[in-house]
Amino acid sequence: NGTPTFFDQTVNHSFPTQEEAKEFDDARRKYLRDWCPKAVFIIDHWAREEISVEHFDVKLRSLLSEVSPFSREVLFISQVPVLPIDHQINLREFVTWRLRNGKPSPRMEPDGNEHLRQATVTTATACVKDYPNLRVLRTDLPFYKEDGSIRYFEGREFFYADANHLTDVGAEQGRDIIRK
Repeated sequence: NGTPTFFDQTVNHSFPTQEEAKEFDDARRKYLRDWCPKAVFIIDHWAREEISVEHFDVKLRSLLSEVSPFSREVLFISQVPVLPIDHQINLREFVTWRLRNGKPSPRMEPDGNEHLRQATVTTATACVKDYPNLRVLRTDLPFYKEDGSIRYFEGREFFYADANHLTDVGAEQGRDIIRK
């Protein structure tokens, strides 16, 4: 719930008036024109947005038309899958307890917003033909097992701190994808 990704001039907790929201978006446009960054990273938690897939396509293309002309590269970072667990659950403790009691580790399927996360990747990938400096980095792929369930730990290493936040070890899973 930080600064809006899209240039929406949206009134929110950071910008209580339409005038302030417009001023902020205008400043972002000016900085893009002045700085011409080598790379712009597009990273967000899209599943928390209340947005349809069709509307996301329109919004993403609008954003790309704003940033693409002024950046050598635009990097869309895919969102990792979200575990279907309550934020109050200590994942490491729960899994360790199950394993110590002779039970298998729980198989975790992505939460109910998986369709939206996958649709945003599909949408971004489709935009590559219209925005040749756009690259879609699939940082989500290391977190899926072959059967589609989530790879949330391996051995003693846990990749998730909770349902949708990675541990340092988890963040390392995407480092080489971004580095390249």
